[in-house]
Amino acid sequence: MRKYRDSSKSEMDSQRELLDSLMGLNRNNDKGDNQVMDFRDERVCKFFITGMCPNDIFVNTKMDEGPCMKVHSEALKAAFERHGDLHMYDSLIEREFQSKVLEADRVIKRARNRIEEEKIDESVNPDVNPEVIRLNGFISSLLTEAERAADNDDVDKAQDL
Repeated sequence: MRKYRDSSKSEMDSQRELLDSLMGLNRNNDKGDNQVMDFRDERVCKFFITGMCPNDIFVNTKMDEGPCMKVHSEALKAAFERHGDLHMYDSLIEREFQSKVLEADRVIKRARNRIEEEKIDESVNPDVNPEVIRLNGFISSLLTEAERAADNDDVDKAQDL
């Protein structure tokens, strides 16, 4: 799964894509059998014609799946809206977004568990634990005092510290 969309699409490709979505795939009458005439065609993105394609919703997020490989056509979307049964794909949409929610919940749960493990590690970490910080301060003060005693030729006191 790619994180971010490729920016290698040229301006001309962007314009072609825009024209395809507005006028249909066969706008030049050169596609013949590949022409998508009905919104019920399996090559048409059912999520797009209902207004909720997950590939368009989660752009540049960790859940981005890249561009949708199915047909996104404004003309087919308008035909769907004229059809009258606007709820015919609700169960499909519900299943898809339920799986997205479950996936997001799993990611959140893993992140929370990782954070909890890091909190446990912090209690052992000498840079964070207040008891360790206090003992380090005490040791450094004893070492400083021992060095002063050694500088004053008081070797017995330095060894006792």
